Amino acid sequence: MQSWKLREQVLDIFEETTGGRVIFSVCDIGGVRKDISPETLMKIKTVLTEMEKELRDNQCLYQRYHSEAAHQRRGSPDKTDGI
Repeated sequence: MQSWKLREQVLDIFEETTGGRVIFSVCDIGGVRKDISPETLMKIKTVLTEMEKELRDNQCLYQRYHSEAAHQRRGSPDKTDGI
């Protein structure tokens, strides 16, 4: 579920900068259709900084879960432990 939350944040950025969440028609001959405003750029930077923290937290949770599940299934350390 946490991954879907992050995905939605990325799609929100796409929608704000391109006008679409699935189809991104932003390129025209000679450049892009519209420039990103300084306010939008600051918002994107803020969202990406927050997302980086959440991704690191999610990675730790996934690794912990995967490690514990592997130990329970096999009773021995998994090849990916410590990666």
